[in-house]
Amino acid sequence: MRALIYLLSILAILIGIASIFLPNKERQHQLKKSTSLESIVGPNLPPSQAESIREEVPVTSTSPDRKNNYLTDSWDDVYRRYKASLDQDARLHLTSKLASMAQNSNGIDINPLALSKLLDIATNDDDDEVRSYAVMNYARIADAESALKLLRSARENGTMDHESYHSELARVYLRSEFPESEGISIIDEIASSKDTYTAEVIFSTIPYTELSHLSASEKEKLGAYLDNNQPAFSSVFSSMGITDALFYKDWILSTAILATGQHGSEKIVTYLLNRFKNGFPDAREAVSLAMTDPFRQLERSEDVRALRKLIWDETLLYAESYPDNAVIQTLGISPELESMHQR
Repeated sequence: MRALIYLLSILAILIGIASIFLPNKERQHQLKKSTSLESIVGPNLPPSQAESIREEVPVTSTSPDRKNNYLTDSWDDVYRRYKASLDQDARLHLTSKLASMAQNSNGIDINPLALSKLLDIATNDDDDEVRSYAVMNYARIADAESALKLLRSARENGTMDHESYHSELARVYLRSEFPESEGISIIDEIASSKDTYTAEVIFSTIPYTELSHLSASEKEKLGAYLDNNQPAFSSVFSSMGITDALFYKDWILSTAILATGQHGSEKIVTYLLNRFKNGFPDAREAVSLAMTDPFRQLERSEDVRALRKLIWDETLLYAESYPDNAVIQTLGISPELESMHQR
């Protein structure tokens, strides 16, 4: 009996070894079975859902001339699938993928062929939402002249609504160099929209964008526009959220950058000291700067220490009155923290 068990064990080992050396076609057949879409999601999936999942699931191929369709799709593969799809979500997804292929990861080099297909979607898709989405993506990648031409066409034919048009116009303006007269005209157009979201786009972009291409007149005009579009706090003085703090921080830094022509320098600190030398009109402005602390990387000069003290004195007074405020809770006001603002 022991001898029989031993012989069976030896036979099983030999069969296992032999399976490694199966003919190549048989091994390919097994691999295909293990990596088919049906083996992952089941054979009875409705065709529309199967196609949607097929876009997301990598398919391993045994053929040397077939590439992985998830990681190495070419832009024309993506465009062909877009043309073949009738599902809005799939078309939006493929439009986004095509847009990512139109601009290399360095954010500079452009694939003109992929960009041309994105333009085709932006001008010819039958679905307003898909077309608008393609316009937005195209405008953020293409050169300024081409972007403006498409944006204005999209506004005139109703592809883009008032808010979407002006916010994308603002993005194109901030990243591009225009003749001064044209730049001033674009700012006037943006200002005439009286659109809160576009103002948010502008002051959320300026602190993180190089603006040396803007003329002094453009910066002055843009600064005046922001002065008229300060983000509003709640009318309830005790109410203030983290988003309020972040918006205010970006807005006040944007006004300082436009006024001084500097990013992250002591000139901004001096500007803010002069602006708030008689105190903050609203204590929540100080609380916003205390929470975000945009000056922490600057050397602790006399002006920096003075500004931080001004900010924290006002913040601590607000904290005494409203200790349960969400931002005050985030700051974690404590005796130790109170001493820090004096350093």
